[in-house]
Amino acid sequence: MREVDTEHEQAVLVVISLKNRLAMRIRSHATPYIGNWFEFALNTILISTTLEAIDELHDELKEQANRIDLPDNDFEDIIARLRAGSDGIFETLLKCASGENRKKSIFISYSHVDVEEAKLVMHHLMASNFNVIIDFENVTPGQRFSDFIRESVSKADVTFLIISKASLLSFYVGMEVIYSFYNELFSGKRFIAGYLDDSFLDPAFRIDAAKEIDTSIQKIDTADLDHQRKRLLDLRNHLGDILLKLTESKCIDLREESFSRGINQIVTTIRTI
Repeated sequence: MREVDTEHEQAVLVVISLKNRLAMRIRSHATPYIGNWFEFALNTILISTTLEAIDELHDELKEQANRIDLPDNDFEDIIARLRAGSDGIFETLLKCASGENRKKSIFISYSHVDVEEAKLVMHHLMASNFNVIIDFENVTPGQRFSDFIRESVSKADVTFLIISKASLLSFYVGMEVIYSFYNELFSGKRFIAGYLDDSFLDPAFRIDAAKEIDTSIQKIDTADLDHQRKRLLDLRNHLGDILLKLTESKCIDLREESFSRGINQIVTTIRTI
């Protein structure tokens, strides 16, 4: 075997070894987004002519890290260790890959009738150091709401539903809840709900809600609005599943007199996920 005789070749061998070790651990600990970032970072260093190229590629690496919400202090620590060739680089990368220091991301599902309550929840979650995804802050111009919902539910660690009569009669909220059910079942994501009123617990709620949806459907008689009719039919068809999920789960009381206690419960629950 040819002797390794340059500092760069030695560095390359170290990176190859590190990459192979890290890849095995990432498969079981990291999200695809984090795994892809480390793959990109290590490959970038691997093809560099010298380790000084890290400085030249710093901004590009930082841009990739921002896409997965890697905390700034973790990013700079990784870069510093890469420059120094520290023996602790593997532990640093593994700690970040496991998501230990990554901010949890929360998607808030709500009816626009309850926008003030949604803002209040948003501010409390942000003050508790969570990343919050909510339509009035994150929908981009020209983006379809259905695409935003799918992307948000998929990206978030937790979908938090604000329950009210208005939200349970909203097609978009219904879509968000159904997507969340599937993500919780197949992707290990979490779904949490808090209620502004407890009318959904009344056994008669489903019948009354279905009647209201049917009334809305009957008012749609223009061919150009067929998509709205379909959305309402989808909501009606899934209403039973949504209510079953909510009534069989512990939902947190967010009514005015219980809000402070309820929001603290939500924060505590999310931190333990």
